[in-house]
Amino acid sequence: GAKYGMQLLDDHLWRLYTEGKISVDDMIDKARNSPSLIEKVHDSGGTTGRTELDIPEDEDQSGGKDTAAVTKNPSRKNKSAIA
Repeated sequence: GAKYGMQLLDDHLWRLYTEGKISVDDMIDKARNSPSLIEKVHDSGGTTGRTELDIPEDEDQSGGKDTAAVTKNPSRKNKSAIA
């Protein structure tokens, strides 16, 4: 792999982000494993700029993001199925 110039998409996106060539939003939106890259951003002392992604897990005791996603998704599916 690497000796032939091959690299994983997420590794390349991380490099472009750290070089300032793409935004954190572009990196997360195009990543194959966005939670891993979000964690790397947080580990490096940065934030994503998205409140729902920057809430520390220990402070989100209510399951806020997950509960909201579960609550919202069925209604979206129902609306699109009706429309």
